[in-house]
Amino acid sequence: MKKFLPLGILFCMVFTSAFSQVTTSNIRGTVLDDQQAPLFGANVVAVHTPTGTRYGAITNEEGRFNLLNLRIGGPYEVTISYVGFKTSVRNDIFLTLGKTFNYNISMVSESQALDEVVLVSDQTGTFGSDRTGAETSVGRRELTRLPTITRSAQDFTRLEPTSDGNSFGGRNAQYNNFSLDGSIFNNPFGLDAATPGGQTNAQPISLDAIDQIQLSLAP
Repeated sequence: MKKFLPLGILFCMVFTSAFSQVTTSNIRGTVLDDQQAPLFGANVVAVHTPTGTRYGAITNEEGRFNLLNLRIGGPYEVTISYVGFKTSVRNDIFLTLGKTFNYNISMVSESQALDEVVLVSDQTGTFGSDRTGAETSVGRRELTRLPTITRSAQDFTRLEPTSDGNSFGGRNAQYNNFSLDGSIFNNPFGLDAATPGGQTNAQPISLDAIDQIQLSLAP
């Protein structure tokens, strides 16, 4: 038992030494304005010039940033930018294995004109004076390409998510208002179906004669 004890201690020492090896370096620092106040949200980018590898960070409330696990060597080009301040560029930074490079900087303010923001309103958008609800349009392309079993308009009005072809939004079909080229086309008797020919299961308008179907909820 005593013969194996020194070997076990040596193995533990070798394992601890190998586990604690470091192969990278870091850059950290503080970004201040010309009044020595910390800049929150400054953009920090470090580029390893020989390989083009990029590392980025944003300063916190105290103006501090940390670039971790950077490859050693260099040179590095560090660029710090913030709106209203001149961009700072430093390109002579070399990193040492296992050590942190400290980079503190005070930015120089400059006047900068921001591009104007133009807001454009469109009165012919989704909602207007003539429509206050959802709308589904079925064009000629859909009418000629989508499958239809009964060759009726109901095969296409059910494309509206709230409809089963006749009822819209769960309401009785008698509450629907059908118009054909702007003229009212409801069933005048109010029996069985909301459109004429419902009792005989006939289609009042041939599907081939329909060019577009428009469904408006709460128009």
